[in-house]
Amino acid sequence: MIGEHIVEFCVVGDRAICRFDDLPKVIQFSGDYATGAVSLGGSEDIRDIEVINLDGLSEAEALRILGVDEKGNDLRALAAKQEQQKAEQAKAVDAMAAIPELKALHEQFVKLQAERVTAPFVAEVAKLNAGYLGGIDREIANEKKAGHLDGVIALEAEKKLIQGIGASGPQSSGRPEAPAPCPIPAEDDEKTVEALKKLRGIYRDAYAKIEAARAANLKGLTDPLIVRLKQLVADLTRQDRVADAKSVREYREALEAGNAGGLAGNVNAGGQNAPSTEADESASAPARVPALVAATKDKPFINSLGMKFVPVPDTDILMCIHETRYKDYAAYDADVRGVQDSWKDQAETGFPPAERSEDHPVTKVTWDEAKKFCEWLGGKEGVTVRLPTDREWSYAVGIGRDEDWKDGGDA
Repeated sequence: MIGEHIVEFCVVGDRAICRFDDLPKVIQFSGDYATGAVSLGGSEDIRDIEVINLDGLSEAEALRILGVDEKGNDLRALAAKQEQQKAEQAKAVDAMAAIPELKALHEQFVKLQAERVTAPFVAEVAKLNAGYLGGIDREIANEKKAGHLDGVIALEAEKKLIQGIGASGPQSSGRPEAPAPCPIPAEDDEKTVEALKKLRGIYRDAYAKIEAARAANLKGLTDPLIVRLKQLVADLTRQDRVADAKSVREYREALEAGNAGGLAGNVNAGGQNAPSTEADESASAPARVPALVAATKDKPFINSLGMKFVPVPDTDILMCIHETRYKDYAAYDADVRGVQDSWKDQAETGFPPAERSEDHPVTKVTWDEAKKFCEWLGGKEGVTVRLPTDREWSYAVGIGRDEDWKDGGDA
């Protein structure tokens, strides 16, 4: 390529991390690799070479200096995206502050969420985690007596996972209506020991009940708020404050969409349809969701992963304009334990993507895993994310009005 470029290259353990113009790429060595002097070659001139000795540093610290995490995700890009998101949130808050009536309702809503939704949820999950740790300790003792080493190792790993959440339970990243996902995998694989399967089953059932209570508590706040917002729109219109009335209606519609199912995801599942930013509570999801309603074909809504969503005509959803990319799914894999690793192989007929592989659609993802990705993304963004229905697909490609929907289409 003609021009000047910046190349960074490093070997950490059995991985090589290369940045080309700040775009990271991680290569996993499959065996022993040669040691010796490092050499750079090519037909273009090379200048300003800087060598940094990372000897003596832990792998985590070395990766941090390079700006990637243990999964190879670009921490620099993530930080930039977080700053952009904070700026958008601040802009939304400023716009809301210009309407005193809406500002008062929003502040009351956030306060009540913290008291009636978040606090009880966190307390119950903390209690559940404490009981779960006690059960793990008892099973570890039983596995030791039985001489089951694999069982002891698996249970101790599970204990560290739960202890890593902290005594206060999962945090919601400044968005009380978007709780952290269940910390244990949604399903067990064939390698999960029986003692752990039994404990996880009890945990999942208890967590589902806590989440159902949280959802009910939230609905008890949002339903009357939506009624009040409708009345406020009418009052502002009578006062000839049309611009303010439109802003309040956008807030209300976005709040309704966030509760009822606002975004539809699109995952390429091998040919089938298939850490959150810390923000001030005043910039929580209800302050951001007007951006969902304001999204258009020319100005899509862009989420924290850089995925672009546009409205689908004759539906009430937004749909991602591209298939879920390799890097989108990599973020999910980095945040969730137990994700099947078949997606990491992008080769088709033996040939991997030649360039910008992180932007290629992720493949070899099952329908169930696609659903889990959507659930994870929804929790991360504070909205409902799901796979599109047959009807929505048809409208997205422009044939929805030409098809007979007497037999449904909402599957």
